[in-house]
Amino acid sequence: MVKNKEKKPIFKRWWFILIVAVLVIGAIGSGGDKSAEENPEVATAAQESVVAEEPVEKEEVKQEEPAQSEQTMAQKNAVRKAESYLDFTSFSKEGLINQLIFEGFSEEDSSYAVENITVDWNEQAVQKGKEYLDTSAFSRKGLYDQLIFEGFNEEQATYALDTIGL
Repeated sequence: MVKNKEKKPIFKRWWFILIVAVLVIGAIGSGGDKSAEENPEVATAAQESVVAEEPVEKEEVKQEEPAQSEQTMAQKNAVRKAESYLDFTSFSKEGLINQLIFEGFSEEDSSYAVENITVDWNEQAVQKGKEYLDTSAFSRKGLYDQLIFEGFNEEQATYALDTIGL
């Protein structure tokens, strides 16, 4: 029975240590507030820095909000549709605009969408060239003409052919 009595104090000490640790951690966490109360200069400096930062944050938010709110629902949908097409296959800028128009978007909304997405048109030309080569054989001139027909400009078509190695 002596052994059981010895375990109880150890058990009690463990809980005591845990409670003290929680209290110490709590005191450390709220210690910053006490120092500001005890030292008014620190509190004033902290308040001034917060006041100085708040207008900057609000201005940044104000600048971002109008760009999103100025977009019409049709423009938002056209952007989403353009991005979904590019996830599926490659397009030239002109080809994507025409595809969106074919889907029923106005020419203005289609152009807006294509101008407001991030696209590497050179890379789109490379991908489109590879798509064609996966399904058929082309000469350099033949693939160049096909890429031009798809709406890629001369620089994009040449970049694609050079990158592909044709």
